[in-house]
Amino acid sequence: MRHPSRFPGASAIIAALLITAFLSACSSTATVTVGGNPTSQPTATATATTAGQPSPTSTPPSAPVTNCAQVSGFGSAGAISTGSHFSGVGFPAQTVGFIQQTFEDNSYQFRIISACTNGTTVGAIHSYFSSGLPSTGFAQSSTFPYHGNASSGCGDPYCWYNGSAHPSFQASRYVSLESVTAVGSVVTYNLRLCITPLVFNNITIKGTFLYDFDLVDANDVWWDQHTATIRTMDPQNGATLANIGVTNFAAVTAAQLHGLSLSSTPIDGNNDSTNKLVNGDVWAVHTDGGHYVKVVVVSYGYNIVINYVVYDYSF
Repeated sequence: MRHPSRFPGASAIIAALLITAFLSACSSTATVTVGGNPTSQPTATATATTAGQPSPTSTPPSAPVTNCAQVSGFGSAGAISTGSHFSGVGFPAQTVGFIQQTFEDNSYQFRIISACTNGTTVGAIHSYFSSGLPSTGFAQSSTFPYHGNASSGCGDPYCWYNGSAHPSFQASRYVSLESVTAVGSVVTYNLRLCITPLVFNNITIKGTFLYDFDLVDANDVWWDQHTATIRTMDPQNGATLANIGVTNFAAVTAAQLHGLSLSSTPIDGNNDSTNKLVNGDVWAVHTDGGHYVKVVVVSYGYNIVINYVVYDYSF
């Protein structure tokens, strides 16, 4: 056998043959480049696969959102309204929605409405409420009573307030525009509504005297002193009462008052062991003017001291 060094061209010939064989074997998947740039793109059939595994497939793009019915939660949403107590607060055309939640916190009543408007923008929704609410009597507000705290800051320019002074008995109302989000060519958002309570503290009803919880019309109760020990809280002029008992006054809600069986039966306030109007006792009044009131006894006696909340209206 001859030594390879005796045939100087042999090594070059063998290397050329090996390169040719390698390129021939890879020609179905390789991309030939010139100057570092691809001259062609691989096709799906030219993509290498691993034995026993399928070729990767591309995920088709999601359909663009062009209608609120495509947005999660709004598939069956219909026309919405803020209700009679916010009758001036409307929604843009092509809006659907639903009531997300109604609740009470520290005697403040809240309702959250989830809305979706077709064919609009975030800026257009902000503009709709910012320009429209002032014409209905709502002024921009730097506060919003989150968690029943009247001094809570709004946090942005999208809170409004409509208030009126007692004794007109129109509870103050708030509106907050929240979570405005573009989804394709539709915009979703929440409208948070609030009705404030009318709160009265350390009110004294003297023995043998009448009291009007509305403060604008006929009396609702008479703190009747039959004898030195026999006392009753008597409803007057069509007002009705119900005793709830010693409980957390703040936790009693307007919805609970609406569900009570109120009657014209007086509440026992005897100055003995049968007395129901003890300190901390909570009772309800449906006034002659049609308002619901929750009352708590602060100090029982011949002159009884109470705190109370008037719900001017409810959701």
